[in-house]
Amino acid sequence: MTYTVFGSTDQPKRRLHMTAINTTTLAVTDLRIDEKANVRRHGRGADPQMIASIKAIGLRQPLLVRPNGKGHVVIDGGKRFEAIAELVKSGDLPKDFAVPVIISSIDDAKARETSLALNVIRTNMHPVDEFRAFHQLNADKTNPQTPEQIAARFGVSVKSVHQRLALGALDDSVLNAWLGGEIDAKIAKLFTMQPSKKVQKAALEKARAGYMNEYNVREALGLSSEARAGKLLALVTEDAYVARGGKVNRDLFAEGNSDNTTISDVALLHTMAQELLDKECERLTAEGWGTVTQQVPDSIWNYPRIDVTAKPTKEEAARLKQIEKELETLEEADEYDDGTLEGERETIQQKIEERALASID
Repeated sequence: MTYTVFGSTDQPKRRLHMTAINTTTLAVTDLRIDEKANVRRHGRGADPQMIASIKAIGLRQPLLVRPNGKGHVVIDGGKRFEAIAELVKSGDLPKDFAVPVIISSIDDAKARETSLALNVIRTNMHPVDEFRAFHQLNADKTNPQTPEQIAARFGVSVKSVHQRLALGALDDSVLNAWLGGEIDAKIAKLFTMQPSKKVQKAALEKARAGYMNEYNVREALGLSSEARAGKLLALVTEDAYVARGGKVNRDLFAEGNSDNTTISDVALLHTMAQELLDKECERLTAEGWGTVTQQVPDSIWNYPRIDVTAKPTKEEAARLKQIEKELETLEEADEYDDGTLEGERETIQQKIEERALASID
């Protein structure tokens, strides 16, 4: 087939020769990987994402094959072929599944060159385009897909879908800054912890005015260490905090045991913790503890404290007071207790503590 391509008026006409492309189908049993021409030696095998995609929407791109006298071998599309074979094996596709193919009768050298060109000359989608597309699937007004449905269709984990959706839902100013190379993936992920697009946009402008790094962006977003949830949130419980108007934002990209969860109102969290400690102190005092003191720590990462001393009976208090006087008298006379008085004092104190602990149990 010959196409005539016209350039500018001062340039001669040139002819571009192209081979007509015809798509047909072949039974999956008639196909094998082209071991002579396929340049991909590593990373072969059925890809879970490819399997999920073909299972969900079918094979939308034909394989490039050539005859070898015994059937046909796949020059390009090995991953798709392996995925189809796996779906046939699992029973999701029939054993005689008709695979869309383009047949090209070329020799080994040309087939190898074709395989190399098709594997090397390709441009990957920018992550921003991918995340926006995922978000559109989820936010589609006529047929929205849940994260679970998206995960199943694309062969990825539900967590990774939530991550993609969060990134795709960022304010356009943030995504465009990522597209333009102004910020990287690490900084973009920080913006997902601030649900307000208005705050995201303002934070980006604030960070631009200074030095664009993770620390400055975190501060601009209100994600300082003091706003990050800690032991106080565990004390008051997240449900109670949210019921009082607080908001909790989780870092979808936290790794291992790291917890970068942030809260919207640190003062509210401290107030709620103080209320709980006051209530607990009242309970302990009513149960017979002598002195009860408490402290809400300055940092939300530290545990709140309640310090208590047991309450003695009248007889125990009187005897302890008498022992103290006798010990003072001995000291004034430069004499020493043989251990009797101190031993008795220790025994009384131990009884008081055991009695108080038993009341809690």
